[in-house]
Amino acid sequence: MTLVLMFSFASSTSAANSITSRLKGKLLLQVQDKGRIWYVDPVGLQKHEVTFSNALSLFQKLALGITNADLIKIPADLDSINPNLDSDNDGYPDKEELQNGYSPYIAGSNQGRFKTDNNLAAKLKGRLLLQVQDKGRIWYIDQNGKRWEVTWGNLMSLFRKLALGITDKDLNEVGNVETANWQTYTNSEYGYEIKYPSDLVVNEKDNANIFFLTKEMYDGFKSGQSAVESTFWINVSSFLGEISLDEIGKTLLPNTKDFQKEYITVGEKRFLKMHEPGEGAGTIIYYSSKDSSLISFGILGGSNFDLEKILSTFSARG
Repeated sequence: MTLVLMFSFASSTSAANSITSRLKGKLLLQVQDKGRIWYVDPVGLQKHEVTFSNALSLFQKLALGITNADLIKIPADLDSINPNLDSDNDGYPDKEELQNGYSPYIAGSNQGRFKTDNNLAAKLKGRLLLQVQDKGRIWYIDQNGKRWEVTWGNLMSLFRKLALGITDKDLNEVGNVETANWQTYTNSEYGYEIKYPSDLVVNEKDNANIFFLTKEMYDGFKSGQSAVESTFWINVSSFLGEISLDEIGKTLLPNTKDFQKEYITVGEKRFLKMHEPGEGAGTIIYYSSKDSSLISFGILGGSNFDLEKILSTFSARG
């Protein structure tokens, strides 16, 4: 049965560390957003969405290579193994050999007697493993130290079976170890706050136009030089009556037909994300608040800041 995690954590370093530490190595089911699947990397301590389109690159990036000799020491869930698979081509299916205590990677009848290693299994809990001696097969080690084979045929059903349910609010905290140490900017007039990296400086042109600069940019601006660039910026425009994101894309931005547009969800909020055409171009993300204000977030092309990570800390009244 899927369990829904109802954690209540303060937005502090210890809280962010706590929830990430509790969930590292686990698969998560986003119960409030179409059952999206996430994996919390126990090494990098970041969450990664798992989809059919990104699974191969994600596994290549995060999986730990393992030999057949070590893999066999980890208890296997036999139901995750194709009953017709015969890895060593000796006429005995892998599942049958494992049931009888023999390695399916050593050919011959009753060959390769092995013993499981609970210490090794415990060390690898939550890891994705890449079977380097057998075509790069992928395995996931659950929290009980049992390995499950991950294939294209069972990818999403297996991960949903093993995942813990989690709310959007708690999912938003997972992996935010870095952002927990950031500074907080609060805009009282327009009713929002957002965190930003501690090595940046806020430059307020006015309450509706906020620029986040490196210290070098800020010093240059204060000394009379022109601050022509910022790492990212926030702009607020007010309208009479409510306006939806769909109206923003269709009506207010008529000259952006060549822009790449997509709707994204960060935490519990929906945004319109637009990429300017051309290599190295910037990104603008729009949010329509309930008090008839349109808030836009922009980042210059070539910036190495993760705007969506910054948006994960954004909160607005209403």
